[in-house]
Amino acid sequence: MLKASNPARSYDIDRNTGGVSCGTASDPNCPDAHFATARISGFHTERLQQATAQINGVLHEALSDPDRNGRSLDVLITTRGLLLAWTNHNIVTAYDDDATIAEALGLTEIAAHSTT
Repeated sequence: MLKASNPARSYDIDRNTGGVSCGTASDPNCPDAHFATARISGFHTERLQQATAQINGVLHEALSDPDRNGRSLDVLITTRGLLLAWTNHNIVTAYDDDATIAEALGLTEIAAHSTT
């Protein structure tokens, strides 16, 4: 069974909008929907090479979906298998650096922390 390698930096699902967001464009739990190509070998046979080309062709065609709305086509790694999904990457998470978070929230000054 597949498991997300780091659930804290995986994808988020907004129950209100039904949208899915990936933490970063290079998130290993939310990879681009594209299969790598390789030369024929003992582990990547001609049939697998052909299947890869066919799958990538179908995925490329999916990019013309009018419901895409500027989102990325990614593969979500779930405990039940792989799922194709339109995702957003233009998000800021609690794992981003302080300056990025402050800019996204529109923070204008650093508040003094009270110790009382």
